[in-house]
Amino acid sequence: MYLGNDPEYPTSYTRPPITIRVWPGDYGAPSVDPTSLIVLTVCKMHKVPVKIVPAFFPFLVDIPSIEERNLLIVDKEKILDYVFQLCHEESLLNARQRRKLRAYKQYFMQHFGGPFYFDCWIHETNFTHAIETWFTRVIPFPFNLLYLHQKRKLAQNEFNLVKRTSEADTFMSSKYEGAAVCLGDFDYLLKDDRKFLYKNIPTSLDAIVYSYLVIAMNMPLQNPKLQQFIYRHKWLVNYVHRITKEYFPNTSYQFQYVDPVYAPYDRVSTKCLIIFGMCVTILMALYAHTNGIFKLKKD
Repeated sequence: MYLGNDPEYPTSYTRPPITIRVWPGDYGAPSVDPTSLIVLTVCKMHKVPVKIVPAFFPFLVDIPSIEERNLLIVDKEKILDYVFQLCHEESLLNARQRRKLRAYKQYFMQHFGGPFYFDCWIHETNFTHAIETWFTRVIPFPFNLLYLHQKRKLAQNEFNLVKRTSEADTFMSSKYEGAAVCLGDFDYLLKDDRKFLYKNIPTSLDAIVYSYLVIAMNMPLQNPKLQQFIYRHKWLVNYVHRITKEYFPNTSYQFQYVDPVYAPYDRVSTKCLIIFGMCVTILMALYAHTNGIFKLKKD
């Protein structure tokens, strides 16, 4: 069984079905969790027979998790290592190509995956509107409070570790700059409108990039800085839309557990506000003078 359209599996495929527990989708993303969606995307692209279990309670068994026979995998890195083996990159790519693919994945995760994680879990208004609201509504009380407290504390510890002595705003500004450059580089890879990012075959790189981008493009964030960066790159946007249409055609664009943002919030510095106010005052004075409302006196 598979959510969405059932893929046709090769008749020679004898691998026993895998049970995967994932966070469900919302607001146009097949799953709201990047790791869950990476797993789903790999299985879709490579027609792996799986049983998908949308899950809402991460305390008895972690979400996401993979179960095959008597094997249960809950560690995030081990889950990704497991599913990436299903991409058959050892047989499709030579050693030099695999090294290049690993470099691409590391580059994307460092310059976009990391900032996206902090942008969702550290940025106060983004966290409150999107993350906190969504998990509060899907996880039963009081476990939702415990889950959010654990995850937010982990995110804050990681954020403090990587930013070190830098101010939070200064650190995130540099990260936004790196994310913008990274998106431009991946957009350039797609300038010929190719279907996939590398060698025009589906790889683990596609699963990672697609999963983060489709969530970032659709998540209702009040500070949509990363969304704005993505939408500036037409090839990347088309790439995400193509993959969603082909592999997740039944994805709903309705907002189920969190409300859309009608007036995106973008923090403005005090200096910008002061400059803006001065400009408005000057323009109003010029307008008044031009229209005879008051006249400037000459000595």
